[in-house]
Amino acid sequence: MKFSQFGRGILAAVALTAMSLTISACSWGHTVAFLYVTSSKVSPGTIYAYKIDGASGTLSLMPDAPFPAGGRNPVAMVTSPNGLFLYVANHDDSTIVENAIGTDGKIYAQCTYNTPSATSFPTAMAIDPGGKFLIVATGYQPGYTDSVPGPGAVVVYPIQPLNATANTSSLCSTGPGTLGTPVVNPGNSASYFPVSGLTPNSITVTAGNFVYVSTSGKSILSPGLTQIVNNTQIFGFSLNTSTGVLTATGTQTYNGSTLDIISSVVPDSSGKYLYATDQYLNVVDLFDINTNGSLTYVTDYTTGNGPNAIAINTFTAPHYLYVANYNDNTISSYSVSSTNGTLTALPVGSSTNSATGSNPDTILIDPVYGYFLYTANFIDGTVSGKQMNIQNGSLINIQFTPFAAGGQPTAMATTTSSAVLQSY
Repeated sequence: MKFSQFGRGILAAVALTAMSLTISACSWGHTVAFLYVTSSKVSPGTIYAYKIDGASGTLSLMPDAPFPAGGRNPVAMVTSPNGLFLYVANHDDSTIVENAIGTDGKIYAQCTYNTPSATSFPTAMAIDPGGKFLIVATGYQPGYTDSVPGPGAVVVYPIQPLNATANTSSLCSTGPGTLGTPVVNPGNSASYFPVSGLTPNSITVTAGNFVYVSTSGKSILSPGLTQIVNNTQIFGFSLNTSTGVLTATGTQTYNGSTLDIISSVVPDSSGKYLYATDQYLNVVDLFDINTNGSLTYVTDYTTGNGPNAIAINTFTAPHYLYVANYNDNTISSYSVSSTNGTLTALPVGSSTNSATGSNPDTILIDPVYGYFLYTANFIDGTVSGKQMNIQNGSLINIQFTPFAAGGQPTAMATTTSSAVLQSY
């Protein structure tokens, strides 16, 4: 079973002035970032870990990789803003695994956490901009299962700060990067916040600390594979950055064809606009984010077939938005208006529909320069690498692409190399 990765487009927070039209000399021939890709075909799952070369964007598999994912069917992954921790959601075990990231990029499993009682099957994760909370979407609320499908939930875990003191007798109880007891919802006195839609599949947090969760609106009953359908929806919450409590801001319901499926939601770096991919209408939707967190639909833009994930390059002026199209193995490319967030498709001559491997299900941009773009391709078990022209947003293949990534990759995450951080 494949779920969209939350967050699918990684928004870099570095200004254009941090780079020139060519890559800084300090990066040539050196590792500038690390890339992590989950593989779900084997059980338990694995994590392929790569070094990203700053000159070419080529990926080098780390020694000892792949690493254990710590559970079955890993479907989501996120790195902490400080680059020290990697969190993995294992869908079939209903667990979250915390990993420490070494200075060489290798990961070291620290703790495993079960989702709160009966909030089963995590599907997507995000971390707030301040790095204080891990926010997890789960497939079901208490009382529902695959055989009795129903609405989903959101669980909020406090992340222990760097100055937290480790308890050597029980590392998982405290220490930097460990997860605290899930935040209690004052509305139901339970350790989750309800999402009334079926099958949450993507989650994101904006710069203004609004949380958005998309639901596909579909669920499969076992046995018999009977499909239950309701309208796909986007649920909004405001995050209290002190307590982690979520307060509902409204729901965006798609009242058109029940075939609509929102597969991913990604905000722009300012937190003013939200983009959502619709796999059945083959469009990316634009919403204005209002001051109270509610959404106002603006328009939509044609994509390839089966848009499944979004990445936004914020290093450039203008910004560029890229959509991975699962069914036709392409990337759709757009420039983003800095005035109102509207999109303009790049000319065909600028690689508007750049080819990928088979069935790209997640996409991200390198976190150092915004110079390289990667897709994880579910069917052929590879990662495709692209080099961007930062002047016009066009894409070309990087050297040695594609890269082997194990069977059925489902999620990607990246973080900056500590060597790069120390060189500035």
